[in-house]
Amino acid sequence: TETGIVKGRVWSFTAKTFSDTPAVQTDPVSGDVRIGSEKFELIIETQNGLNPCIVRDLQTGRVLADGDYVWPNNILPTLTGAPTIIHDQNGLWTVTLTALQDDLEIRQVYTIDDAKPNEFTETIRLRNTGSATLYTSGFACGFARKLDSSDADEVLASRVSQIPYRIQPETGALCDYSLSKVATGQMWYATSRAWYTPGVDDGGKIYTSTFGSEGWAWYDGGEVLLLEKYHPDAMEWSLMKSVSRYAAGETYREKVLRFGGAGLWKLGDPEGAAWLSPGQSFTFGTTRYEFIDGSWQDAFYSFRDSMDQKGHSLPANYNPPVHWNELYDNPLWTIGDSVANRDIYYKLSDMKVEAEKAYEIGCECLYLDPGWDTNFGSNLWGTYMSNGVTYRLGPQKDFIDAMAVGHDHELALALHTPLAAWSLPWSFPASCKRPDGGLCGSSTTYAAEKAARLIATCNGYETNEGAYFVMFDGNWFVGGCTDPTHGHAIPNTRQDHNNMIQSICQQLHAVHPNVVIEVHDPVIGPGCSRYCPTYIIQGDDGFDELWGYEFMNYTLAEVDSRKAMTLYYVNMAYQIPIYLHINLKTDNEKAFGFWWFASTCKHLGFGGVHSNPIAWQAHKDAMQTYLSLKPFFTQGVFYGIEEAFHAHTLTDQNAAVIVCFNLLDSLDPLAFQFDLSEIGLDEGLQYQITGADTAQRTGNTVSITVQTPTHGVKIIQIAPVAN
Repeated sequence: TETGIVKGRVWSFTAKTFSDTPAVQTDPVSGDVRIGSEKFELIIETQNGLNPCIVRDLQTGRVLADGDYVWPNNILPTLTGAPTIIHDQNGLWTVTLTALQDDLEIRQVYTIDDAKPNEFTETIRLRNTGSATLYTSGFACGFARKLDSSDADEVLASRVSQIPYRIQPETGALCDYSLSKVATGQMWYATSRAWYTPGVDDGGKIYTSTFGSEGWAWYDGGEVLLLEKYHPDAMEWSLMKSVSRYAAGETYREKVLRFGGAGLWKLGDPEGAAWLSPGQSFTFGTTRYEFIDGSWQDAFYSFRDSMDQKGHSLPANYNPPVHWNELYDNPLWTIGDSVANRDIYYKLSDMKVEAEKAYEIGCECLYLDPGWDTNFGSNLWGTYMSNGVTYRLGPQKDFIDAMAVGHDHELALALHTPLAAWSLPWSFPASCKRPDGGLCGSSTTYAAEKAARLIATCNGYETNEGAYFVMFDGNWFVGGCTDPTHGHAIPNTRQDHNNMIQSICQQLHAVHPNVVIEVHDPVIGPGCSRYCPTYIIQGDDGFDELWGYEFMNYTLAEVDSRKAMTLYYVNMAYQIPIYLHINLKTDNEKAFGFWWFASTCKHLGFGGVHSNPIAWQAHKDAMQTYLSLKPFFTQGVFYGIEEAFHAHTLTDQNAAVIVCFNLLDSLDPLAFQFDLSEIGLDEGLQYQITGADTAQRTGNTVSITVQTPTHGVKIIQIAPVAN
């Protein structure tokens, strides 16, 4: 028998004491449940209702939850029966508890896996058992950590880091907060694609006392709790909020941090949980709680491993061609896009000039931004006949052949293919339009028409006769459609919109499985703001690549402002490839911007010939180096040593490339160190290190110094020494 004092009363368990093998135990007197392992415990009280109330690290003594679970109206749901406990043949423990709050049935499921003794998961389902619709948009629940207890100062000093957006892409601000900040402050999120535009006001910027993120690293010294929320079919986040309530059985108000659990956030997502018809149910996404002995960086990497296992990862043998984008040197956009101006500035001869630049620098693909189709967003190839003469770009296959004249290989073809919100409505059938005349991006008829046009444009891509890559720009949500023939809710919802984008991806991939699809944020669209969880609609034959947050025009300024530091942290949390094309004309003569985005975007595009010949030559030289090391950048695992030192490791080869950036206004040597295992290298091997000014290995720790000018770059290579 094990005895312990928890929440002021004596617990007594007749089951075995926790070991390194997870277990679920029940108190024979109270019926309360204890879930855990040698590492942690979760206690669920059941006498007075459904009450998961204690979460603590048994090895360090750190208490994460120590109060009654936070339910709506501060009322514990009434259990409808004893907990169901199953331990299956695969070693998975499942504890299911079902309770009622009036007509709202709450089913809470906890799991722990024998093979993963340092973590557990939580999933919550709501069901309307009554005869009237339940409006549940205010539903929120979670564990409680007291913020006015004897150890409150220590708890409030602990920190939480957003995963993956530890740096805010709109401003470059650090999103790593003390718990005191979470308890007393606010965060904001963007709902408008215009927020990133220089000089605009705060339109679309919403402040909230609820802090939300795809994941959190809650850390204190070398102890971290990873909270990871995952819902592949709806937009949902892991939430934290300071809540004041009357303490159980007391007259004073206590202040607690609510964390984990579930709830709606932002504009009311997940929308499916906002109201329930009689008999209808909604299951929130799963929260994974992992106890990590390490740093917040380790939490990022664990989050990344988890997303890899869920399929949000790097395709096998990933090797995307480097793009050359004609946009940056094409006067069409400064003069103004129109059918007439496309005839003047976007002809076959104009694109031949851009193709020559691509060959000169060493790019492998010609990316055509707006201008290639008949009109904006039609996705119909820009060729027409008049009196037997072919004008503009010529037939698509002939166009690709023409770009290669004088060269020993063809460039691949990539296209800008905006969706409904940024397309001319008269280019599509009337059945695709909203009642106000605009295109409906949530419509099944639009999705089918769009997919058909993309399929035609990509036909023959396997032999380079069609486009291998399409960009879903112009994909922001436009609501208000009430057409009942479109196959969406009336009016259409954000989830309808996301589902249709995924449907277009699936229809295209069904015919052309290897065509690469890049999708901007499905709700906000182009911009550096991100509304949706990063992984949303990426699986199940959805999109392939993320957009690089609009850091495309002001190459150096985006890094100096720290906004482009976002990419560093996203790479630590995801292996989903990021695509971005950048303007080389705003880079420096040291190719600093070239290398920053080469290091943080697995799929690269460039455009714009720098006015300084020294810079243009530096870009050509950088491209040759990049191409010689390309597998490290496209297939390697990214490890963040520090913000200025990025490792790219081919783990199967035990080889790495480290890109070193001088982000300082100093010419002093840059120094850093790392353990070999921290960048995925085998500690049992000997290595040759080239490119460093000094490199020393002491045990498994490598110390390096490099000398580089301000806004300069050094490339270090690490390779195993052959026996």
